[in-house]
Amino acid sequence: MNTVGELIELLRAFDPASAVRLAINPDFPFSHGIGGITASDENGQPMVFIAENGHQEHLPVPAAQALGWQPLTQPPARTRRGPLRVVDEDN
Repeated sequence: MNTVGELIELLRAFDPASAVRLAINPDFPFSHGIGGITASDENGQPMVFIAENGHQEHLPVPAAQALGWQPLTQPPARTRRGPLRVVDEDN
């Protein structure tokens, strides 16, 4: 995605009442709020900048998976442990 028009087209697929967050850092994914949007001229070309406003929380696993940042895996099956053994310290 390279233009405001492309961003608008992608956003049309979502409920307009949905909250918006930025997903940051695939290696340690967090969601960040949007702090503001501004425009500037960059080398003779108009550019729009979206500012982040601090992290909100860890990025939910399904969102990280949809972005391709985490593999689509199932958590390992939990097995029930047997009773704990008491170890005799004299032996």
